[in-house]
Amino acid sequence: MKEKFPINLTVSNEVYEKALLNLENQTSFILVFSGKMGSGKDTLGEKVSQNLGLENAVRCYYADALKNELDEVLETVKDAGVENVNYEMLLKYVNNREDFAKGLLERVKVILTKYPNTHARERHDEVRECLQYFGTVVWRSMDSEHWTSITLSQILEIVSTGKSVYVTDARFPNEVALPKLLGAKTVRLNVDKDTQIRRILERDGKLPLDEAMVHVSETSLDTWEDFDIIVDNNVDDEDKAAQKISNILQPETREVFKTQTFKKDFDSGSKFYDL
Repeated sequence: MKEKFPINLTVSNEVYEKALLNLENQTSFILVFSGKMGSGKDTLGEKVSQNLGLENAVRCYYADALKNELDEVLETVKDAGVENVNYEMLLKYVNNREDFAKGLLERVKVILTKYPNTHARERHDEVRECLQYFGTVVWRSMDSEHWTSITLSQILEIVSTGKSVYVTDARFPNEVALPKLLGAKTVRLNVDKDTQIRRILERDGKLPLDEAMVHVSETSLDTWEDFDIIVDNNVDDEDKAAQKISNILQPETREVFKTQTFKKDFDSGSKFYDL
């Protein structure tokens, strides 16, 4: 029964039990990747999943739910007009908290004044700062499991159909610990500062604001060691890096999933690798 899971899930008991059965029977698997900006989470997550033969794997993001809600906020303000909107229109997005509605509206106005047609998946500094405010200052302060509940429910829906899932943006301890209760395999990708800066510049053409680089969503897992594997990913050969991670996982993936699924007493000792 899903009531036994530590947080509230929105899936039916039927979907929950089917997902657990698929995980237990190794019809489906869950991989969770964590790391700072530029550590290679998206690229290596996809390649590792392919290397492991998870051909039907679906990529999921914790941030998808957050970005979808911010897109709704942006559309609400666009429809009302930046000059005409008032904070009361945004109360439904922040659990009726007046202070949060005002803070959110202030940031959205800045975004839409500068980028009238933008959306929550743009890499503008103003959008990133608003996402960090909306996701962390607002919702994590009211309900630390808000985004985790939405995403894990989505993952269970997918897994219940027999597909596997890989998540490439775990940024907080609960986003790693809770999937492990379902038997997820967790990988931390570390990157040195010089490599991180170079990769971000190559990808985006500019660096984020300093505040974004040291935001809690970037640093909260810096000292977390309860990953299954921790990798120093400072190489530029993505295929080689993915293959090495896959080789680490391959001999033990199915056995680890088989023995750890649904157990809460995980071995906290991580394995460290330098690619």
